[in-house]
Amino acid sequence: MIKFFRKIRQKLLAENKLSKYLLYAIGEILLIVIGLFIAIQLNNINLDKAVYNKQLQHLKYIKAEMTNNLAVMNEKLELSLEILKAERKIVNHKSNTLTEKDFSELLRTITFNELIVPFENGVLNEIISSGGLKDIRNDRIRNILASWEGKKTDLISQELQLAEVRNAIINFYSREGSIRTILDIDTYLKNLDIQRSNDLFSNLKLLKSRTFENAIIHHMLLTWYLGYSIYPKLENDINELIRLIDIELSIQKK
Repeated sequence: MIKFFRKIRQKLLAENKLSKYLLYAIGEILLIVIGLFIAIQLNNINLDKAVYNKQLQHLKYIKAEMTNNLAVMNEKLELSLEILKAERKIVNHKSNTLTEKDFSELLRTITFNELIVPFENGVLNEIISSGGLKDIRNDRIRNILASWEGKKTDLISQELQLAEVRNAIINFYSREGSIRTILDIDTYLKNLDIQRSNDLFSNLKLLKSRTFENAIIHHMLLTWYLGYSIYPKLENDINELIRLIDIELSIQKK
């Protein structure tokens, strides 16, 4: 092709047709420019397609992670409501209304369970660290993902406060009461190979302690905030994120 154009230029010069040569040269330049423009556009289209396919792959992985996170968080939400119910029974108890067995069960519910959500964030962290977040074209999806780390930090802060108060309750009944009494059911005794005692120390006196009651109420406040504020907000964000991702994926299928 280049040889063909060269022959035409040489022929025009040989025939001393300068004006035609100039017009031809300009036309050849325009043709080259147009060819380069088309090539660049095709390259951009291919790049856009590659970025879009990569975005869809990211969204699929994020949806899988968030679906798992939602399931775990819902389990913790149910657990938080059980803990609140147990704490309410302790705080609202009346004299001689709780048996040793009932009290031990309530204490186990409150202190043997951790309200910590082990979020899966491997894919999202990788996308953020690699700068892949900019490839997400949907502004609402990108904004939710960009703010996710901050929301998770708030949750972790609340969980740490709750764990601190929970440990304070454990330390209190470890010092003022009897862990053996709390464990006095077949499951725990069998696992620890501890023989049942006929002379158990009563923990019911803890119910008369203002320090113990304050710790339970403090734990109750933090648990309530988790169960009725933080968890529901995160649940709404995750559900909205999954909904938006489903829309993007459905568009791709069409």
